[in-house]
Amino acid sequence: MADEGTEYSEVHRVLLTYIISVRYISHSELEPKFGTIVQKLNRELLNDKTLEDLLQEHITSINSKVSLHGFKIDKIRHQVSGQLHYVLINTVSNEVIKGNTNYSVNELDTIKRIIDELVESSSIDFSIGVVNATQKVSSGLNKTMKEAGSVITKFIDDGWFSLTFNDRLILSIRSLSELKRYLIDRYGIVSSQTDGKIFSCYQCNEINTLGLRCPMVYCQINFHYKCLDIYMRNETNKGRCPNYSNCSYHWPGSELSNIDPKRIGVDPNSLYN
Repeated sequence: MADEGTEYSEVHRVLLTYIISVRYISHSELEPKFGTIVQKLNRELLNDKTLEDLLQEHITSINSKVSLHGFKIDKIRHQVSGQLHYVLINTVSNEVIKGNTNYSVNELDTIKRIIDELVESSSIDFSIGVVNATQKVSSGLNKTMKEAGSVITKFIDDGWFSLTFNDRLILSIRSLSELKRYLIDRYGIVSSQTDGKIFSCYQCNEINTLGLRCPMVYCQINFHYKCLDIYMRNETNKGRCPNYSNCSYHWPGSELSNIDPKRIGVDPNSLYN
């Protein structure tokens, strides 16, 4: 059911069809494409609304429709740049991985094993070398290394993993959005009370696999790179760790900062985008 006053139209249908075809897309890419759709199908919509407001209204209306079928256009920000992305996700958490009919059961199990290796890395870099991942595919699917390499390429092209300059596989924007509940349920959130593996950013409360954490061993505070910028711009924080009642650390940018934070994930300079 569309929002009150907004009839579900051909613009909605074409926008949804496009998002289904690409699966995930940045806001900076989607907005001009949406503008083209509106210009061709119903340019009068722009008479009293901005393109940005119109896009958000249409996504809300589409979500009202597709939620009945277990889908949603989710919004997630890039962990380093902070750029907004839209991802079409399956909201039935226990069906997310096995519901992908493009893969065999063994291929889906292999994706899970790669994610296990990636998340459970003792160095908290949330990555796995592409050679290691290829070997896992080769043994799990009984394929040659060349054939396994093609499978890894398919996983990357389908948006489950991203590849760094250093040939490391990391969780993609699509995975972080669509597998969010799976990752939290399977590995748990890092805290002083639990032995979880998944970091949750203090500023935005989203999964953090590319960011910075407090270097104090007893403190679990962590941020995405852009989220730390936002936190530090608030003068009332004075650069103190949010856990300042129990932690004496001061984050970079504070006059009292003299220890570097620990990095979560791979070097952000090794990312392609």
